[in-house]
Amino acid sequence: QLSNQPNNPSVLPAIVDADTGELVMRNRIKDPASLQSVWNGLFIADFQAMRARALVQSEVDGNPPFSDGRDRAHGMAGRTNINFGYLTQSQRDVEEPYIQLFHAIDIFGNVPTDYGDEQQKLQWGQVISEEITRLVKNWSDFNFNIQLCVHQFTMFGVSFTFREDKYDWRWKVYDLQNLKLPRRTRATINDVDMVVCKVEMLPSELYRKIENEDAAIKAGWNPEAVKEAIKTAKQRAPDTSNPQETQETYKDQDYFSGLSATTVELIHGWVAEVDGTITHVIGRYDGQGDWLYRCEGVYESMSQLITAYTYGVGSNGDFYALRGNAWNGHNASVMMNLLTCKFMDQTIMVTTPTVQAGSEDAVI
Repeated sequence: QLSNQPNNPSVLPAIVDADTGELVMRNRIKDPASLQSVWNGLFIADFQAMRARALVQSEVDGNPPFSDGRDRAHGMAGRTNINFGYLTQSQRDVEEPYIQLFHAIDIFGNVPTDYGDEQQKLQWGQVISEEITRLVKNWSDFNFNIQLCVHQFTMFGVSFTFREDKYDWRWKVYDLQNLKLPRRTRATINDVDMVVCKVEMLPSELYRKIENEDAAIKAGWNPEAVKEAIKTAKQRAPDTSNPQETQETYKDQDYFSGLSATTVELIHGWVAEVDGTITHVIGRYDGQGDWLYRCEGVYESMSQLITAYTYGVGSNGDFYALRGNAWNGHNASVMMNLLTCKFMDQTIMVTTPTVQAGSEDAVI
């Protein structure tokens, strides 16, 4: 049951004004409450898919094939119940080449320049390319974000990166657990009508966005709204309406722990306007207050803000049709675990000495 979700969430913002009948060229999402309503609708639409992804997560995380509680209730607590890690090892094998590739290449791409003569252009272009690569690799979160992106990409078949504002090149990595887009959307990011993403930020991290208030306002931030959002910071609690987060909670063994990070819950929204531009907004997860960040119609395409990494095109070319290595190998891995557990039970039974007594005295 979705305890913290509304029963009748609104649909995606209309492109025609209901009162005037005119096209809404800009400002399709009016306020944070509308953004939160869109998030709720897309969350509910994706609920069954999240349950399926949670099962795959469970297999990769090493959960056994049988339920221990159910086995005890049925008097079968003694049978072998082990996850032998077939899918976990397969996932590691698939991820490893991607990780090695990122660390092996000298430069991430060529950066040409028009400065100087032809010889100087070649020299400076090479220097700039090397310096940009060094800048990115020396970023403290580079290794983590690369590994997380590769993990999500190979595991479920799709991963996303985005930047928090138009001046910060450092990217965040999210998958379909917290990043939602409309169903029946072709798996090219520029064909997406809208993207919303739930993000949790440390209060200190969020405050750094407005530390220089004049620069923050020019960048699109609302310092007063950000300060009000920071006041809502609280210890992170498991979202019991999210099957994937519930699975992660059990994996981390922190279901009953109260010592969690203090964070501010936000929702990012990227909206394709009718005039062809993209608007980026950030609001509080509870839908209250003003926009924390608003940059209206300054991007020409969704790909300037978000990058989608897709593992093929799926069965019909939609984002939600994409499947990764772990998803594709889930059923086979479960069967291999069941067979191996059964084999272990049979082996234990065969190798256990059996004593057959001829009389009651012999038994005593």
